[in-house]
Amino acid sequence: MTITLEEIVKEETEHMFGNWFQGHGIGSSDISACVRNILDTAGRCGVEVDGSQVNIRWMINDALCEMEESA
Repeated sequence: MTITLEEIVKEETEHMFGNWFQGHGIGSSDISACVRNILDTAGRCGVEVDGSQVNIRWMINDALCEMEESA
């Protein structure tokens, strides 16, 4: 089974922010840590990622929005 970058982003975002306390903000360092986790996981799974972390940050944003909508 092949895993996609989108699936990795969703899983890592849910893992990192799934139990985030309401009212606590998510800062840029939190997003950076999530990006690093995503890049590490992608590397272990053999998923190629382009050099731009901006796209991953937008994907994290989308995943956070989906989590908020489903809460």
